[in-house]
Amino acid sequence: SGEGTAGRRGWLELYVNGATAGNLKRLRYDIINTSGSDSFFVHVSTDGGATFTQIDTSLPGNFAGTWRTKEVFFSTTSANTIIRFIARTDFGTTDIGLD
Repeated sequence: SGEGTAGRRGWLELYVNGATAGNLKRLRYDIINTSGSDSFFVHVSTDGGATFTQIDTSLPGNFAGTWRTKEVFFSTTSANTIIRFIARTDFGTTDIGLD
């Protein structure tokens, strides 16, 4: 995150159809940040983006120096579900990786 001013945020949104069998959904993703004090949050909206709820976080010091798989469960039956990944920069020399 050496290209962004410290404290700046960026996000990636994933639009999904949560109107599938059962309301409990699983989100699995891989994350890495080898150094610094970046932070990372995952929010979900079940109303097309009008409101969001935080469902996961990785705060400074909680990142692994290697790829780590995270798994989060949340409830939705909405066809207008949005998963928002938010990263906050520390203006360091490494970046957060998301897969």
